[in-house]
Amino acid sequence: MASFIARGTVLFAVFVSVSSENCAPLEYKVNTLISPQFWWFETDAKFCKEAANATTDKCMFMFSLCNDLPVLCPDSNVCQTSTPISPGVRNKLFTWPVRMGSRKYDNFKYDVDDHFFSATYRNGDKTKCKGRVSGPLPLASKVKFQCDKKAVWNASSINSSLPFTGAMAPQPISIEMKECVYTIVFNSSEGCRFYGNDTPEKALSTGSILLILFFPGIFLYCAIGGLINTGKGKSGKEIIPNYSFWSDFPYLVLDGFAFCLSVITCRQMSRTRDGPYQTM
Repeated sequence: MASFIARGTVLFAVFVSVSSENCAPLEYKVNTLISPQFWWFETDAKFCKEAANATTDKCMFMFSLCNDLPVLCPDSNVCQTSTPISPGVRNKLFTWPVRMGSRKYDNFKYDVDDHFFSATYRNGDKTKCKGRVSGPLPLASKVKFQCDKKAVWNASSINSSLPFTGAMAPQPISIEMKECVYTIVFNSSEGCRFYGNDTPEKALSTGSILLILFFPGIFLYCAIGGLINTGKGKSGKEIIPNYSFWSDFPYLVLDGFAFCLSVITCRQMSRTRDGPYQTM
């Protein structure tokens, strides 16, 4: 029994680690987005749910694409707090944090497109939202990454004035509040499908493969055939492999067209020149 429990524990641990490593959407390379503990940015105080006071300077958002936040909102992927007007120092105080949503719910998935991907984090703190007549509802956050190959994020952009280490998300950032859902839109090269800044690798077409095989084949045919004819003592034009055939080839093509035309028009075939074969 103990052995069974131990094995189950190992399997559970492996499953969790695999899930966390593969939390990003397929066909997107998001190494930079998941490399720091979290990303943060400051915006106008009007976007904070609990910031309606005179001492508030900025509204701060924190988010982590895959993992729970390590500070302020440890059970959430998106968190919101406000900062005082006092100058930035490492011991600056924050208002009570608001959990803005988590990926821990059934059927969590990424919405993907050629030009963006997004994730919706749900089950945040309950609050009374504008446009809702009913009581408090849980907050949700939709984080969207628009494809912009020039918008390369810097995971080492750390602000030393903060009492925690997180990378600063680059501007511009768009925020929209609708009822109990926040929509946060970023520009990022990793919002582009395939390989971030890289263009998608396309497989060679059939025509390209045939051309690649054709020209080396012609070269080998001429080189090997010429060596063989030289070994047989031939010289001049006779060194060319099957010279007589290739010299007659244009006329043979014309005779082929003439034959097809004679069949279609029911007329006797006209030869381009005399040859060893008889008229059909």
